[in-house]
Amino acid sequence: MKLVIIFGAGAVGKMTVGQELMKITELRLYHGHMDIEPVLEIFGYRCNGAIRRIREAIFEEYAKSENYGMIFE
Repeated sequence: MKLVIIFGAGAVGKMTVGQELMKITELRLYHGHMDIEPVLEIFGYRCNGAIRRIREAIFEEYAKSENYGMIFE
């Protein structure tokens, strides 16, 4: 599995870069808000353990899939 990691300060355009990269590659975009926001909604606060386990499950299952790779931001 190919993995591209985009990191940087908040609100600098990481997700926008990831979306554009997804358009020109076979990579899928997984951005941090995809797991943080549901956890915040359910717990009412940032539960890092829940976020970590969600991410681990997604990466593990994605690595088993036939997908080419992922962009993580």
